Amino acid sequence: KQSTTSLQEYRQKHFDDQVDTKSVNLDPHAVIQVIMLYEDIRLEHLKTANEQIISKFECKQRKETIVLMSSQLS
Repeated sequence: KQSTTSLQEYRQKHFDDQVDTKSVNLDPHAVIQVIMLYEDIRLEHLKTANEQIISKFECKQRKETIVLMSSQLS
């Protein structure tokens, strides 16, 4: 089963549609690519009880908050 979404697919579905907040499963390496898309960005890493890393992006340029659920990091 496919548990990850490619960065291009994620951008097409969520960025281009200008969806304010979405939670998706991304490859941890894709998170770094997302960070590089913006200059003015704030990143928060929250670790949940089940050890999942939630990366919260607040993008002032697009005036939206993007929440990325990365796969479990080792």
